[in-house]
Amino acid sequence: MLSGAKHRAGAPGQNDNLKPGAISLVGKLVHECSISGETRGKQVYPAHPNGIRLSKDRVLLLYATRGWRGVDEDRSIIYQVRLGGFTGPILKEGILAQARDDWDPFNDGSRYFQAHGAPVGFGVPKGAMIDGRIAPHANLFVIKWYSYSRYFIQPGRLALTTSDPNSVKLSAKTMHLEWVQVRLNDTEDDIEIVEPVATLQIPGIDPAKPESRRVNQTYVQPVAYNREATEWIDMAVVGWSEKPKEDAVGPVAVKYRYDPQRHRYTWVEKGGRLFPPGIHAVEGGAIRTPEGWAMFARPMRWNSLPLLWAKKEDPFDGQPATRVLAAPREGQPIVRGPVTAYRAADGKIRVFSGHEDSSPYYNRRNPLYGWEAEDTGEMPLSRQQLIKDALSPDLGIRSNAEPIIDMAKLLPHCGGSSQYLVFRLHVGSLNYERIRKNVLSTDPAHRLPAITEAERMACGIYVARIDYGRDLPGEWDFA
Repeated sequence: MLSGAKHRAGAPGQNDNLKPGAISLVGKLVHECSISGETRGKQVYPAHPNGIRLSKDRVLLLYATRGWRGVDEDRSIIYQVRLGGFTGPILKEGILAQARDDWDPFNDGSRYFQAHGAPVGFGVPKGAMIDGRIAPHANLFVIKWYSYSRYFIQPGRLALTTSDPNSVKLSAKTMHLEWVQVRLNDTEDDIEIVEPVATLQIPGIDPAKPESRRVNQTYVQPVAYNREATEWIDMAVVGWSEKPKEDAVGPVAVKYRYDPQRHRYTWVEKGGRLFPPGIHAVEGGAIRTPEGWAMFARPMRWNSLPLLWAKKEDPFDGQPATRVLAAPREGQPIVRGPVTAYRAADGKIRVFSGHEDSSPYYNRRNPLYGWEAEDTGEMPLSRQQLIKDALSPDLGIRSNAEPIIDMAKLLPHCGGSSQYLVFRLHVGSLNYERIRKNVLSTDPAHRLPAITEAERMACGIYVARIDYGRDLPGEWDFA
């Protein structure tokens, strides 16, 4: 348990494996990256998982690597082409963007650490059929991620962005999105780059201005916006701020469109403010509903709010949302960590996050829980299920190392009776002992011990399975 917190027994959320929709742990999916400079021998581990479907029997698992030189040492963007599904054999592992310790983002001779994290992707799989014919834009995919810079406060140690105002300001000034457009190659054992890695530019702003690049993205995959899947809806925080607690607008809807002349996707539109002034929110995603779209966002932990929702028929019409849920609501857990939501293969909306009030340790990021949500009214949650507890005895993690399980992503359904959920497991402990302000303790600060070898080995990407009890069609039809 965390320093200053007491263990609480009897937390809800035990799985009922006899009912459809039950979530069960499968195990660790990615333990180590094979790319030079990103291996465990270099004190690096896999995190930030995600994935898309490439063809009828190929998928792309995405992840970002991390290290223990500082809090949130996001490093490099890695991909795996897998056969048959997300737990199938790896045909190819490659790298799209690699961390560096000598980045000069201002071209003034200064040197910083360049981080990359939270990869997401979208596109129509190779061979996929829409309205009875193979889509002309099939086998074109976008992969994107955030990148920013960090200070070194001494060799082998990064500044703590949560406590160093100068570091927060540096990160905000250099925060941007990078993207690359790729295709599955002819032998279907790797991806090929068709549009090189570039900085994603906000439409309508002079590309020469720094604010044209100041944007941060969400963690969930974009969703097809129209029937033809030539347009995709996503969420992003446009105008990333240097002030972490200012009256931010939070995430807005953004639209990508396929250009048949160039055979490429472009960012063409962004929506307006979704949530009231004073609500500082980040991340989020969009879910199609019978009435239009429900867009969610994660409130920052000091807001003490549940998951935020805004409902609109057309997110890009310039009008206020028809319904905004941005206040405490009965039966809704307070969100103080990363949260994701998806329309699952069985049609239900599923939400994944930690929940401090349910945690036996009063920990907002351990264990990881899942809920089912209604897409009407106040989006009520039900059927809370425990997915994974990082303090299970087999992992060898100490309670005072601050165990964390988060960033859960529901992977695309490829057909069959189950769907996979991936998430990362790590700890707050780093290569060195540090003092950390503990929001869960009456103590103003507590010591986090240096990480142990057992804890390093436990860190990585894990996978769970939702069993539906019946075969369900996949997301795409194939010839």
